Amino acid sequence: MVDVALTKDEQARAHRARATLVRKLTEVGALHDPAWRQAVAEVPRHVLIPHYFDNGGSTTWLAVDSANPDQRDDWLDAVYSDRTLVNDLGTLPSSSGDTPSRVPTGSSSLPSLVVAMLEKLDVQADERVLEIGTGSGYSTALLCHRLGSSNVTSLDINPRLVDEARGRLAALHYTPTLIAGDGAIGYPYGAPYDRIIATCGVTHVPSAWIRQLGAGGRIVAPLDGTREGGLMVLDKAAPDEVTGRFDAMLTFFMPMRDDPDHPWGPARGMSHTARGCMAHDGTTDLDPSTLISDDHDWWLFLRLHLPGATFGHTLDPAGRRDGISVHTTASSAIAAFAPIGPDEWRTTQRGAGRIWDTVESARRTWERLGMPRRTRLGITALDDTNHQYVWLDDPNGAYSWPMPL
Repeated sequence: MVDVALTKDEQARAHRARATLVRKLTEVGALHDPAWRQAVAEVPRHVLIPHYFDNGGSTTWLAVDSANPDQRDDWLDAVYSDRTLVNDLGTLPSSSGDTPSRVPTGSSSLPSLVVAMLEKLDVQADERVLEIGTGSGYSTALLCHRLGSSNVTSLDINPRLVDEARGRLAALHYTPTLIAGDGAIGYPYGAPYDRIIATCGVTHVPSAWIRQLGAGGRIVAPLDGTREGGLMVLDKAAPDEVTGRFDAMLTFFMPMRDDPDHPWGPARGMSHTARGCMAHDGTTDLDPSTLISDDHDWWLFLRLHLPGATFGHTLDPAGRRDGISVHTTASSAIAAFAPIGPDEWRTTQRGAGRIWDTVESARRTWERLGMPRRTRLGITALDDTNHQYVWLDDPNGAYSWPMPL
């Protein structure tokens, strides 16, 4: 894969756009370190993203390609904006027999998020980094610029994306070790690493990462989830242990997958078992509408009580939202927004557990504890995944929850 050929005017425009991007990322507080600032100013993102997909808010994804003269300006503007750009699509089969959906399976995350996470690595010159999730190769290129290609190993589940990134990085004279494989396994042949960074969501800390992290090392990894936005910053505490806290920064990434043909990773949501169970109608004194908020700290706290749950809405005949739905692989619950009496709302639960009861309990606990912010939550993870947990305030305190989440 060769460099995207720019005209002389486009080269000057791209140079100015990188300088503008550096200024904007600095202004929003994402970029502080002069070395990372130089990397953003000098790495040509357009080489690594010759095309992307845009849905314009609809369900149809259209390619925006540097090779199309009519799209050239839009493409160049986009690659130097602080935007997440989808660079790969997969097919999600329909359970109802409808036309399969095209869904994002790869992206170049917005630069402000990328550089903020890189800064949280607190990497020093000549330290060795393992990156989980090569994607477009942009963050890989930034790492190569900062540390040198020989100190960077990057891994992605999609062999085609790895091959494309290899060619584009080579065009920039970057030659990191690139591997197509399962991110959870890491790359033991290059271990130990001083830093490990993931650009895909995980439900726990893979054992291999802990084992492959050297003494004094650090892991920066997002929690899988669409509402919580959790980012774990973990330091090596012992040969078999990392510990740290959730960072205040919100991050949203696609889940880590072990199969390139499964667009959204491990299955979540309600199983056919729950759908076939008898409905149990009841009431709640917790107003369901209060749960639909943008308080990501609340959603993270709820995730601790309902690992793997998904949340959605029910719709009335006119297509308006009229309730909240909660699903796990074994249970489901629906709570209607319309009250049926003073401080009383209707619920319907199915499956192996009464998960609305869990929602109520989690909410009351959260309020009783003073609505704790995510920075009060810590993580202790051993390489035995049966001994990984999240704790509140103190690892030996009264509140802890097991992983995976």
